[in-house]
Amino acid sequence: MTEPQFDHIGGHPLIDFVNTEIMRGDQRIDLLATNTDVVAWLLDVGLITEAAVQFNWHDDPTLLAEFRTFRQQMREMLATIVAEQPVAEKTVEAINGWLNYWQGQPRLIHIDDDFETTFDFVYTKTGQLLARLAAEAADFLTTVNLSYVKRCGNDECIRYFLDTSKNHSRRWCSMEGCGNRMKARAHYARKQ
Repeated sequence: MTEPQFDHIGGHPLIDFVNTEIMRGDQRIDLLATNTDVVAWLLDVGLITEAAVQFNWHDDPTLLAEFRTFRQQMREMLATIVAEQPVAEKTVEAINGWLNYWQGQPRLIHIDDDFETTFDFVYTKTGQLLARLAAEAADFLTTVNLSYVKRCGNDECIRYFLDTSKNHSRRWCSMEGCGNRMKARAHYARKQ
C-alpha cells in the first residue's frame, strides 16, 4: 500500500486538513484512512514532530474517529463561511473543547541578535494532537480574512482554498487539476 499524497493547496493548515477528503471521479476518497495517515499528515504539514509524540497512537481506537469528526465540523464551518453566514457557536465550542487539551512549555530562544518565544510540545494522548489542530482553527478564525475563503469552482470537487491572488479571482483549488479540467470541458463544449 502506498502512502497517501497530501496536497497543500489550501493556503492554511486548517483548509489543508479539510482537503484530506477529496473526490476522484464520482467517488469520495478519505486520505485519512488510518491512524498512521493522521499522524503522517500532521508531520507532513509541520504541526508536530515525531519526537514530540510520546504515546502509542497506533493502537488508539479513538484517534481516527476524533480527527474525522473534527474535520467534518471544520468542513461545515468552511461551507458556512463561503455562504457568508456566521460561524455557529457549536463550532466555536468544538474548537474550545479541544483547546482544553492544549499543553506546551514556553521556551525563549536566541535568534541572531533577537529573541523569540516558542512552545515545546509533548503529546501523550489523542486530545493533545487535536488541541494542536484546534489551535490552527483558532488561528484561522482570528487571522485570516474570511472573505478570501472559497470552494473550488468545479462542482465535482469538494476542496476549499484561500484566494490570495492579486484580484481575488481564483476559481479552482489548483490550476493543474480542476482548472485544466474545467478549461478543457469549456473548450470542448465550445467546439460542439
